[in-house]
Amino acid sequence: MQYIYFYLEQNSDECQFSLDELMAEIEGDYRPHIKTVKAQLLKKYSDDISIAVTANKAPVVCFRHKGFKLLTEAWYNQKSDDKTEERRRIVKTAAAIVIEDIRSRIYEKKHYPPSDNVFQESESDIPETLRVFLDDVILRNKLTTLEPPAPETLLKLISCKCKKGCQKACGCRKAGLKCSVICTNCSGTCDNSQVPSHDSDEEEETEIVFEQTYDGIENEEDRDESDHPIADDAEEISVCDFSIDTEDDELATPGSSRTAKRRRLR
Repeated sequence: MQYIYFYLEQNSDECQFSLDELMAEIEGDYRPHIKTVKAQLLKKYSDDISIAVTANKAPVVCFRHKGFKLLTEAWYNQKSDDKTEERRRIVKTAAAIVIEDIRSRIYEKKHYPPSDNVFQESESDIPETLRVFLDDVILRNKLTTLEPPAPETLLKLISCKCKKGCQKACGCRKAGLKCSVICTNCSGTCDNSQVPSHDSDEEEETEIVFEQTYDGIENEEDRDESDHPIADDAEEISVCDFSIDTEDDELATPGSSRTAKRRRLR
């Protein structure tokens, strides 16, 4: 066992060792039974190690709580007076602890969760130190779990009763959901709807058609005016003359007959 202890301590940077690897370090012909090796390792290192069995039934020795050994009394006494250097030293030590925690875990490589539920046990596979880091740096004020907020059948029953549009006070928005057809007033046609409203698209298309038609009429009128400027002026003059002549005739001959007026109109 002394050969095994020596090998483990000389390779303290490693976190995992297979029992076959440790047994190979024993010199001589004598080889203790594997159960004896397990018992002696647990007796010497106690809670600092765990012995796990992988899918191929090959025992693996893992060191636990190895990161805490980095925070020895000497580490605390090596505090730097330079604030920048001290911050860098803390970050490097924290990174080393996270790496050791990751490497000390046993990951199953021959069995994977189904593709439709790949995150089924993802949280349990992440070391606590890494999860704390991610929560503080990335996931702050965001989702604290990868699980859905509620079963799908229950989510379909959530609806709102907004009367002035589904804005910040909308019950569906607060729950992080989209409005649906069961919502009392919007019926899933508001801005918070997952499917865009077809009415708004039709209104936009109608406005575009009207604008194009109006522009076409204006262009035709502009072309007519540019092609026949004299005719337009003459027409305006004849209208003015007609109105003036009619008024003068009525004043000059108030008793004129309707037949005379018709002739003048012609």
